Amino acid sequence: MNKKIGLYIYTEGKNIYRTVYSIRGETIMPPTTAQEEIISISELELGGYIKALDVMLEPCFLQTPSAAFDDIYDTFCSLLESIEDYNILYGTLIRIEVFKDMPADGHNEEYYLKAKKNILYGLTELTDINYTVNDILKNLSLGKEIDMTYTYTKYNHADCTHYFYMGKEFREELYFDSLHSYFSFLIMKFLSGKHRVVRCGCCGKFFIPKTKRETLYCDRIVKNERTCKQVGPSQKHLDTAKKNAVIEAFDRNKKKMYKRYERTRDLLHETEKGLTLSEYFQWLDRAERTRSEFLKGEISEEEALEAICV
Repeated sequence: MNKKIGLYIYTEGKNIYRTVYSIRGETIMPPTTAQEEIISISELELGGYIKALDVMLEPCFLQTPSAAFDDIYDTFCSLLESIEDYNILYGTLIRIEVFKDMPADGHNEEYYLKAKKNILYGLTELTDINYTVNDILKNLSLGKEIDMTYTYTKYNHADCTHYFYMGKEFREELYFDSLHSYFSFLIMKFLSGKHRVVRCGCCGKFFIPKTKRETLYCDRIVKNERTCKQVGPSQKHLDTAKKNAVIEAFDRNKKKMYKRYERTRDLLHETEKGLTLSEYFQWLDRAERTRSEFLKGEISEEEALEAICV
């Protein structure tokens, strides 16, 4: 059977086996699990990606004159190739999304508007998934029930194609042609596993404990080749109320800032309190560093709140 461009997966227990068919050929990805993929996307470093996007996806992007579209398109193609170099799975599914239902190139206004909309929403899908996954992990770490019916409606279903094979043994394979559908599948599979999620008391990032014992710190390298588990216990002098105040301020302001970015994106023009994607991630980068510095005892609660709150 000739394979369409996209992602093919099959599962065995917790393991997910992935093969990407792209314009570059076949790529067999390392085996993974839903929890590994969820934690990975939650930690995705988007700084360089956002800087490149900001050139293209400014608030007046859709009002760009058609005469300038060729330059935008060339920039987009270069960015897409860079994404494929970084992660062929992400790049291929974004490519499919952008070129899906693209009208024939008639160099008319319908073509330019549709092309720009596809580029806009195709390229911002990664940032939306990153935000949603972190929001879900935050709520799980607080012991809250995840409401997929109303709060996360966009991710409570996944469109894919089933393939069934019979060789030496029977095998079921799923085909995805959308980054959104793939991560919807992962989110639902992750939630069905009822994993315990903890926010590290040292770096502030989320992790899944390997045992049922109370675990406060993760295994990430945080300082001088030492892990959070090694560094964290020395920070126990931090007052719990102060720690909670900073973390709650971070979560509250992150949600507010992201909504300001969404408002700008969805209205497709500048708004009084809107944010570009770059402005949102500039704030997020600063706020995450501030939170981490506070949790490590390097700055005071007052300094942390002043930097985080907007």
